[in-house]
Amino acid sequence: MLDTVRTDVARVSVLSGRKSVRLKSWLHQDRGTCAPTEIGRLRLPARVGATIPGDPRVLCVAPREWLLVSDALAGCQLREHIERQAGQNVAVADLSDGLAVLRIEGSAAQEALTKGCGLDLHPRIFHEGLCARTRFAQIAVTLDRRASNQFDLYVGRSYLAYLHSWLMDSMVELREP
Repeated sequence: MLDTVRTDVARVSVLSGRKSVRLKSWLHQDRGTCAPTEIGRLRLPARVGATIPGDPRVLCVAPREWLLVSDALAGCQLREHIERQAGQNVAVADLSDGLAVLRIEGSAAQEALTKGCGLDLHPRIFHEGLCARTRFAQIAVTLDRRASNQFDLYVGRSYLAYLHSWLMDSMVELREP
C-alpha cells in the first residue's frame, strides 16, 4: 500500500475511489456538425486543456475528447448516464479500474512536478483549471491543476507505484534546510 508522503513543503497522496470515464466524439466540423458542448445538463469544454469544475469534473484532454472524474458517482453509473444522454455520436468508456490518481500539493508542488515534465507549470501559463496530457517521469499522465498549489495526476494503474516512488525521490531535494 502506498502511503501519503509529506515533506515540509509538499505532500503526495493516492486518491482512492475516484471514478473516471472517457468520452470521445467523432463528429467533425468539416461535415457540418461539431462536437457536443453539453450532454444533458453536463457541460463539455471545447478548448483542449480546459476543465469544468464540479462533480463530475470535466477535463478536455484532446479535440473532441474528455475525461470525466467523480468522487461521488460510480463509474458505471456515470457511463450509463452519459450513454443515455449522448446518443450515437459519442463513445463512452469506464476507466475507473485502469486509472489511478496521485495528488501532489503544497508550496513546492509545482517545483516537484517541473522536474518530471516539459510543461511550463508557472501559474501565469498553466493556471488553476487547466489540464494537459503529457509525459511525466517517462510515462503518460494527465495533469490537472485543481488549485494554485494542488495537482492531480491520472496515470495507468500499473505505473502508480513507480510514479509514487519517483515523486518521493524528487521531493527529497525540496525539504527546507
